[in-house]
Amino acid sequence: MKDANHPKTQSVPHFNVTTLAAAIASIKRNPDMISAELAKLVEDIKVKPEQANAPMNMVETGMLVLSIFMMALKKNRPVQIIMTREYWDYIKVNKPRDVDRLSTIKEVFCLDPMAVNIEFRPLEND
Repeated sequence: MKDANHPKTQSVPHFNVTTLAAAIASIKRNPDMISAELAKLVEDIKVKPEQANAPMNMVETGMLVLSIFMMALKKNRPVQIIMTREYWDYIKVNKPRDVDRLSTIKEVFCLDPMAVNIEFRPLEND
């Protein structure tokens, strides 16, 4: 029986953009938080075993993170993203100036000492 006083809450989509295989798995797990074009592109990617655990480069990570941010803003939903500490350090300094006006970004708990888990939350969702 559903309790009207406790509406069902949506889970926060979680992405991992530390490696190519992790990023593809994240996109496939959260298709509603990715553009249809990106979802279609990922459908056909075949990752070779030697590529699967290779770190994503700054450009790949940046494009994917910006896509996720844009969809989170469009849908007014928070997302969590695990990224390399190196990329997080870069984004803190070089993030688009509208990010602070439109959202909050903060670190949340992460088990991996080489990575950072961030939460991107559109301000209208606070």
